Amino acid sequence: MTITPLSDLVKTLADELKVLSKVTDDMHHIVCDDCARENLHDENFVKAVQSIDHTTQILENLSQFLALLAHETPEDWHLDVGRPLDSVRLGALKHRLVHNHALVLYDPGSAGEVDLF
Repeated sequence: MTITPLSDLVKTLADELKVLSKVTDDMHHIVCDDCARENLHDENFVKAVQSIDHTTQILENLSQFLALLAHETPEDWHLDVGRPLDSVRLGALKHRLVHNHALVLYDPGSAGEVDLF
């Protein structure tokens, strides 16, 4: 049994969605900056770029909604998340959900080496 405060879980989900929104926005800028001029006449390209932008907006809105919802959730409400966690295949994500730690994005301005996989 894995018991967690509902407010913490909702806040963690909000943080995860915020990170995904940022990552998606970064992809949007890469796609648009690299080849937008050459592909503006391509209807499929334009639809894909618009889809990335729309996805970014949805993720950001859901993040904000859940962050506000977390503040409204009574702190004494707890859930057993053991069974739902069994469905999460990504180990790092599962760890963050259990331990209420949000994903931290790589900061390209920081010093260090790049890990490629």
